[in-house]
Amino acid sequence: MATTTNYSWTTPDDTDLVKDGAAAIRTLGSSADTTVKDLNPGTTAGDIDYYTSGTAKARIAIGTAGQVLQVNSGATAPEWATPAAPASGLNLISTTSFTAVATQSFDNVFSATYENYVIIMRFHSSSNNATHFRLRASGTDATGGNYFSAVRSLSTGAVLTTEFAGSGSTYFQIGNLPTTSATTPQYLSMTLYNPYQTSSYKAQNHNYVQGSGDKGGYGWGSFSVSATAYDGFSIFNGSGGGATLTGTISIYGVSK
Repeated sequence: MATTTNYSWTTPDDTDLVKDGAAAIRTLGSSADTTVKDLNPGTTAGDIDYYTSGTAKARIAIGTAGQVLQVNSGATAPEWATPAAPASGLNLISTTSFTAVATQSFDNVFSATYENYVIIMRFHSSSNNATHFRLRASGTDATGGNYFSAVRSLSTGAVLTTEFAGSGSTYFQIGNLPTTSATTPQYLSMTLYNPYQTSSYKAQNHNYVQGSGDKGGYGWGSFSVSATAYDGFSIFNGSGGGATLTGTISIYGVSK
């Protein structure tokens, strides 16, 4: 029996009787219908057709909101996938709030994942005091005399002064705070360099704005000469006498 060239649809032979014409037309029409459906396999709005070979087609159903079209792992067909979150400059590691504490510690927040970190602090003090910062390793503060710091400030009196300078100290000083409240907190942004590196000095610089007392802006720079890989830090009240801190601290890793 005769067939078509491309899809081998059955057609009447030249010698077939005319009475078989209707059946032959139905056979040919059914073959064409099947082939056309194979070439257009979509069944639902949003379907995408693709070829699985030179002539065969298949469909991929529409994906879900937010997905993107990509090639599968075998590079044989398209597929829908949820895109990976884009890398950003700052990646939040943790946010911690604390109330009326003399010391607040943060463990396991530094690692080999990041070299540098940004720490955002908003807190207030129950009494006039200095706030101190220490690096930590395995849950223990580093209290050796390896910290060096200096600060410059500009107060509301337009006076530029050196507030603090420390050499071989047992902490970084990060503030010299008057008694404050939730409505007049201290805002502090610190960049901490290499806390988890053993081959580099640990350094930090930060700025903070003082909301009460002798209001002003302060710029600090500090470094530690220790070769320890530190995984955390603590802040604490330097004045003693039961003074406490209340606030929120967020820690971000800086993408390499």
